[in-house]
Amino acid sequence: MSAFDPTPENEANVDREIRIEKMKRELEELSGGAMISGSVGDVPPELEEVFLERACAWERAPYDTNFNRLVQRRVEMIPPAELDDCKLRVKLQKVFCALAAIRCFLHDTDHLSDRELYTWLWSDGLREETPDLSQLGGAWHMSPNRQWC
Repeated sequence: MSAFDPTPENEANVDREIRIEKMKRELEELSGGAMISGSVGDVPPELEEVFLERACAWERAPYDTNFNRLVQRRVEMIPPAELDDCKLRVKLQKVFCALAAIRCFLHDTDHLSDRELYTWLWSDGLREETPDLSQLGGAWHMSPNRQWC
């Protein structure tokens, strides 16, 4: 038997390894040479390929603020001081629905009043630039205490 096995399964494995190496090089370029990689043991190549595909998509995703994304979706973002309590409650509901549509979810907000929550969203929570995960199958999770994805 020769060192090269031309079976379809082996050719698929070789093609996968080539794609994996290309994605690793792309991630290295996208990170400006600052990519850190490692392993947690033996990972099937199929799983590594899926992970790297998602990592590349994440790195290529356009960045913007969720505030801007809401405005682009025609959600009028009114300064908190211009809303009375009744209008503020309605505005929060619209903001929550629009955030869910762009796959952004809030957590740990029970300790805040509606006004405090809207003020935090207006001034801080929606102002950080984040990748657009709506097309990537991911979600952005925010909390007045922390943010994670």
